[in-house]
Amino acid sequence: MIHTRNSKELSLYLALLAKAGARDTEAS
Repeated sequence: MIHTRNSKELSLYLALLAKAGARDTEAS
């Protein structure tokens, strides 16, 4: 796993992944 210095950045990244995943499942 990639360790980031800023946990806030990691949270934003995970949030973006979750949004993208939700959009993908919604489209299909």
